[in-house]
Amino acid sequence: IKTNSYKLLFEIALFLNERPFITKIEIQGHTDRQGSRSYNLKLSEQRAAAVKRFLVKEGSVDPNRLRSKGYGFDQPLVEGQSANIRAKNRRVELVVLERDKP
Repeated sequence: IKTNSYKLLFEIALFLNERPFITKIEIQGHTDRQGSRSYNLKLSEQRAAAVKRFLVKEGSVDPNRLRSKGYGFDQPLVEGQSANIRAKNRRVELVVLERDKP
């Protein structure tokens, strides 16, 4: 995780901790198309797991609320191979899977 991402991750942790009714979140790791499918799947899994570890350790988010999963390059945000497009596809997204009524 790049240090310039810490501020955003702390904000996400605060958001989640203030909303315990959000009971299950999937942290999704994504990559660009550089390299093999297996390499990118592993990289995306590591990317998502790193964010989960940060949110739990540094942000005090309950680990039972979080699930990490890597998707490799199978769900690009945008199509194409320019450096700018590849950068946009290397990302982590958080998706709410379950929530109780607040």
